[in-house]
Amino acid sequence: MIIIAKLVFFKEADSHILSLKEKYRTKAVVNKQTFNDIMITLKLEKGKNSTLSAKFMLWSKNNFGLKNIAGIDIIDIVCDKKSVKPIALYESFFQIIGECRSRISHGGRNKTLKEIQANYNWTPHAFVDIFMKQGVECQIRKSIKTPVVSRPIISVGVMAKVQIDLVDMRSRPDAVSNDVIYSWILHCKDHFSKYTWAVALKAKSAEEVVLHLRTIFFTFGPCRILHSDNGKEFVNSKLQSILRLRVAEYYNLKRNYVVSGRNIIFTRVLQ
Repeated sequence: MIIIAKLVFFKEADSHILSLKEKYRTKAVVNKQTFNDIMITLKLEKGKNSTLSAKFMLWSKNNFGLKNIAGIDIIDIVCDKKSVKPIALYESFFQIIGECRSRISHGGRNKTLKEIQANYNWTPHAFVDIFMKQGVECQIRKSIKTPVVSRPIISVGVMAKVQIDLVDMRSRPDAVSNDVIYSWILHCKDHFSKYTWAVALKAKSAEEVVLHLRTIFFTFGPCRILHSDNGKEFVNSKLQSILRLRVAEYYNLKRNYVVSGRNIIFTRVLQ
């Protein structure tokens, strides 16, 4: 699967380079041959001749430089002269972009570009777009909806009314390891202080919801009204047991528009 995606990526990447004007094609990316020529130019001693053109040598000296790793002269890398960042080879684009996307948990195009630009140089934006078309995670990733206009909830004090809901993050999970993958977020909001709690959950289960609600209630005190929708993770005997702490009322609405709108805003902040 990865080999096929890599072949498709470079096929479309080559087509993109060919679509550019002829004068921009040779310098749009730095391939292995160009990299070797730049290395020869930068290591060429003063006064010696070279088979490379004077125009290419001037371009190489103006845009690139050599950087030693740990002060060892035999290990040199070509880096951008202004940013002093390593040059990303064209043949390594697929691996570099894939590694950067994994580090940000497939957080989107803009975050991927920032991650790449923080570590490498000479990686055009167009190749990131081409890569994202090949990724399964990018194709199944859901877009964030626009929040609905909701009616304000009036509260008379702190922890008088707390609203809870789950944010579905299965299309962009946070994988800490192979065994620990967080796919849901428990979102709680106190409507008097506007204070928000957000807790990562491994699954949409009542056990995890009750566990984190107990932590919140024992830290800040139990609320008078707990407001949620009719999800099975909220309507069960385990959650009813925690409500005996001191919760006066428990509201279950068919559709919780207010907290759903807050979830969309909260998800946008995570972007």
